[in-house]
Amino acid sequence: MSASLDFSVGAAGLTVALRGVESFTSWWTTCLIWSGLSVLVFLAAAATVPPLPSQNAVSVREVFGLPLRNVPLPLVLFTVVMFVLGHFGAYTFVRPFLEQNAAAMPVFVTVVLMFFGARAPSATSATSWAYATGTRPRRCRRPGSRR
Repeated sequence: MSASLDFSVGAAGLTVALRGVESFTSWWTTCLIWSGLSVLVFLAAAATVPPLPSQNAVSVREVFGLPLRNVPLPLVLFTVVMFVLGHFGAYTFVRPFLEQNAAAMPVFVTVVLMFFGARAPSATSATSWAYATGTRPRRCRRPGSRR
């Protein structure tokens, strides 16, 4: 649970930092800056993380065959991709909409996006807690159904 909270807080902080860099440069320059930083982090991780020998090595063929054998896996992967695309799509389209159509000040837009980003760590933590404790949400009854 701690790892998911750490990751969520880090991702929210990265979003705030990205918004700060974008306010000083164009979106294209911001994208190039973060792409370069991502390459540097990858190279640093590749240079510093020692190789970890596997006890139970899995072949690449088995990895790519897994979605065919595990029926729910493609649905889970699709859901994750849609969630990520939706999250970044919201950031991409909410900011221009608020600035142009709602005539919102940049400070207000930043606060709205920070609130939006802050919801991710709390949702991830709540989901991790529910999974760890075995808590399941109650099912809602449909109006008129008997139970």
